[in-house]
Amino acid sequence: MDTQASADGLGNLIQVLKQPRVLSCAQCQKRKVKCDRCSPCSNCVKAEVLCTPSTPAPARKRRATKQDLLERVERCEALLKGYAPVVDRLQTPSSSNHVPDDPPGASFEPSSSAQELNASYITTRNDGSVRFTDSFGTVVMHEELVAIQNSIKSDDSADDGPIESTYESPYKTLPITEFETSASDTPDTQPGPVETMNLWEHFLERVNPLTKIVHVPTLEPYVMRAAVGMHLVPIEYQALLYSIYAMAVISMSEKECFDFLGHSRDTMLKHYGGSTKRALMKYNHRENYTMITLQTLILYLLTLEDRIHRHASWVTSGIVVRMAYSMGYHRDGECLGLGTFETEMRRRIWCQIIIQDAKNALLSGLSAAMLPMQWDTKPPLNINDADMSPSSDSPIVSREGPTEMAYVLVARLIYAYKIDCDNHIDTPTNEAILLGMSLTNDENTDRAVFGKFREQSEELRRALESYTAKYIGDGAGKVHVAATILKTTILEKLDDVLSPIKEQEEWGIEIFNWKDNLFKMIILSMEYQCNAHDKMAAVGFEWYMRLQFYPDMLASLTSQLYRRPVGSLSDRGWRAVERLHGHYPELFDMSQRQQLMQAQFTLKAWEARKIAVAQRGGSLETPAYIVQLGQALSEMEAQKAGKPIDWNALWTDLQPFGDGLNSFMSEEFVQMSDGPSARGHGLV
Repeated sequence: MDTQASADGLGNLIQVLKQPRVLSCAQCQKRKVKCDRCSPCSNCVKAEVLCTPSTPAPARKRRATKQDLLERVERCEALLKGYAPVVDRLQTPSSSNHVPDDPPGASFEPSSSAQELNASYITTRNDGSVRFTDSFGTVVMHEELVAIQNSIKSDDSADDGPIESTYESPYKTLPITEFETSASDTPDTQPGPVETMNLWEHFLERVNPLTKIVHVPTLEPYVMRAAVGMHLVPIEYQALLYSIYAMAVISMSEKECFDFLGHSRDTMLKHYGGSTKRALMKYNHRENYTMITLQTLILYLLTLEDRIHRHASWVTSGIVVRMAYSMGYHRDGECLGLGTFETEMRRRIWCQIIIQDAKNALLSGLSAAMLPMQWDTKPPLNINDADMSPSSDSPIVSREGPTEMAYVLVARLIYAYKIDCDNHIDTPTNEAILLGMSLTNDENTDRAVFGKFREQSEELRRALESYTAKYIGDGAGKVHVAATILKTTILEKLDDVLSPIKEQEEWGIEIFNWKDNLFKMIILSMEYQCNAHDKMAAVGFEWYMRLQFYPDMLASLTSQLYRRPVGSLSDRGWRAVERLHGHYPELFDMSQRQQLMQAQFTLKAWEARKIAVAQRGGSLETPAYIVQLGQALSEMEAQKAGKPIDWNALWTDLQPFGDGLNSFMSEEFVQMSDGPSARGHGLV
């Protein structure tokens, strides 16, 4: 009986719960008054208006049960199992699709020699942070920098107090992290109509030919609107235009910037760089991944290349790579069913991203093998901007003659070669063998590695020669001159690198081992840098060569010149140092920590050279740039506060890696004895 009553009560409760909920009428909801929920309600009767029942909200979806969730997890696991063969292939060293080969003798359980090699490449900086490199040349260069640093520190301890730089780097953290802060209320620096057109013309003439990541006919209307007022342009295009203005400033000389904009380059770069970041924040670029966002970030990071450490450039370019990867730029637009215009623009952007990342990896002492290992995005077509339009779906046919894409396509071939080498050659071992040193202790293995590198180099030579014969025109414009300069410089470098150490003309005279050969390679690199700088400056692309300057290479050269004060190679090295100081006026700016350290490197090496020549009965006339460096350091010394410089903090900012490489290098390598002070007044 009690059971029956309980059942009846439960049934009645269920019926009550099933009854539809009575809502307030529409008029009461609108007037925000309490409704008695009758039909009609008393409020509507009193107001003599039609009482209309309100529409109930749609029923919520039933929450998935635990069983439903388990079934979904099982389906996901089944899908993942289907991808297992792909993962296996990616992890198999024998794969031929963008997967690096294992070094000779490598295994999952390294031998003692492999353990020593690994230990030598994982280094600890003075601040305790760990840095990795897989470049043999970078390891050697680091030893050079550490040696001369110690020598300068020992000299300074005997002086009345070293010079201290008052400069604090604006990029102690990664520049991309500045985007993570909230947008500032600082007003953007909007150029006037005349300034806008000047900046746009500089970009078109000097920057766009070497990057080609924007479609000029599509972007130009936005430039015209921005000349009237930036508020007329969508926020994502504001970010892109500000990055274009910043790149235009990068392409100007100091005098040009004052003439056109009335301010220094540094001032305008801060203004337009800050405006770029604020526009990106307003657009919420961290969530709104678009083609415009990628174009903006590529250009913005280019403006930072000569103002931040190379390793930071590599890290930040990696962020852009992952953004593009998440947007599917590693897949060709044809595979994704995209239109012809979007497909071609994605190819151009992906090409530039890969070029920048591979270049930053190379200058950071890392291989480009860390790029996403599989992509099928095709190279950009050899066409002009006028050959494609966003409104056209017609197939785009590549041209047979010269086009605007000349430089980009030559650069793509070169960096594709670099990536392929990193993926299929044991880079550290190969670099050592090319210098004349063996890490394998096996002459046959050395010859095989050397032969493989020579084969790949010959493939690059044939590809470049074939491309330039088809697409580079002698009178086709400045960008074709730049493309020819790039091709010629790379091929000449390869010829020098591939020349065996015992076939060098200095062999047995000034070159006796791989360390001597390294000295010559550094000199050659600086000579090629200077020659290319002169040629590129003649066609308006000097800014690009400024971004290619690698200060650590100059520091390594001067440390070698300290140890080798006389000789034909030393003479060539000092001529290169003089030319570099003529090309890069920032080397005289002692407010910059790296320039301060480099100036002390240079003056110390020059004083050693003067003493060595005097001991041989000769004399040297002090070059103008040495006098200028000495004066700049004297001025800094007069301004110092009397406290010693924090060498640990200074060196931590400068060094790409840290101590801990002596296990790899021999003990006698670059042992620099105490020498005369680089700041002695006898210099001038």
